[in-house]
Amino acid sequence: MLQQKIKYRDHQIMTFHAGAGDEGLLLLSGGPGCPSNFLQDSHAHYADPHFKVITWDQLGCGLSDRITDKSLWNIPRFVEEVEAVRQFYGLKKVHL
Repeated sequence: MLQQKIKYRDHQIMTFHAGAGDEGLLLLSGGPGCPSNFLQDSHAHYADPHFKVITWDQLGCGLSDRITDKSLWNIPRFVEEVEAVRQFYGLKKVHL
């Protein structure tokens, strides 16, 4: 999978992707604090020229920026981060 840092709010999050197209498999690693490395190789084979596979290290873990603001650890902000990744990759339809 290819690595791509993307801007999220005032931070950078590391994403990993393979394949193409506007439909994809969006892999959520759980967390907070759980990097996505265990998902990358095991799911990359689903990618093809018309279907993207994407995962990322959530803000605060893995290769993404570290944060100290504990107010960011809430479900609405996590949902916003998922949406930021979906929009960055231009996914219209996703499978979680």
